[in-house]
Amino acid sequence: MNKKKIVIITGTGGALGTGHFQRMMNLASYMNEKHDFEISFLIKTGDYPVPAEFSMMKISSLPDSCDLIIRDMRDSTKQEMLSLSGIAPVIAVDDAGDGKNCTENSINLLPLPSSSSSAIKADYSRFLYGYTFTLGVKELIRKNLNERDIDITIYAGFSPPPALLVLIGKSLPENNRAVLLSAGKPIVLTGDPLPDNITYSEILARTKIVMTHFGLTMFEAHICGCLIAALNPTPYHSELTETVRREMKIIHLTEYSSFDPVIMGDDLMLHLKKNNIPVTSPEEILSSINNGLENFTRYIYKNLM
Repeated sequence: MNKKKIVIITGTGGALGTGHFQRMMNLASYMNEKHDFEISFLIKTGDYPVPAEFSMMKISSLPDSCDLIIRDMRDSTKQEMLSLSGIAPVIAVDDAGDGKNCTENSINLLPLPSSSSSAIKADYSRFLYGYTFTLGVKELIRKNLNERDIDITIYAGFSPPPALLVLIGKSLPENNRAVLLSAGKPIVLTGDPLPDNITYSEILARTKIVMTHFGLTMFEAHICGCLIAALNPTPYHSELTETVRREMKIIHLTEYSSFDPVIMGDDLMLHLKKNNIPVTSPEEILSSINNGLENFTRYIYKNLM
């Protein structure tokens, strides 16, 4: 039986961050393992380090033919989408561009602001988490986690600006354990050191409050049961955060331009004093991850194959 050829178009950097590429890697890994597909990646923007297992999947241009194109970027044009549709059926994932309506197969995994003319409620049943996060959760199943011993974890992008880190440092309550995730590595800002080779997923699973912007890390922190302190780069990100504020336990919401470390610090301390956040089992987290992957794959089978 010939494998179905699927091209994934995505990117990293800027407003995209790394989340789009991370979740598409996760989908590709799942489909290659569980189903009869041959996956290729066309990375249109950014220079995010690609794991070795995906290096052979990278292509530099679109093929003349394939069975399906998955485009996971927000900024399509009508011209681009019509061109892609001339090659194969297209699934537009989280697309807010002018070309979104040029395909019948459009999925919103993340919400769009209420002011958007193309606003559609997010479909969390097909939500895709990151590849690195998923690998780490699988490793966690072999460990016995019984407490949240990291008070605060900060993720402010792959390479956060130094001036922002200074302000974040001023917001951290005294005598707490705080960890910064930067360039793919954890840095202990205050408190006891971390074990060697600790994964991103284990850090989230052991954290009480995650300070981050709207994006995949926020959703991964939420599925781990963490409280969220939202620190967003733009009003657009804040508007997106408002759409999930209640369900995702957002304890603080601000932007870089109006960030007050004192107010943030007061909210962090208030919720740390409660200290009643139970550990979420890795098995429960992995079940939710796999449900989204399987539902997304079923959508492909049902509608396009």
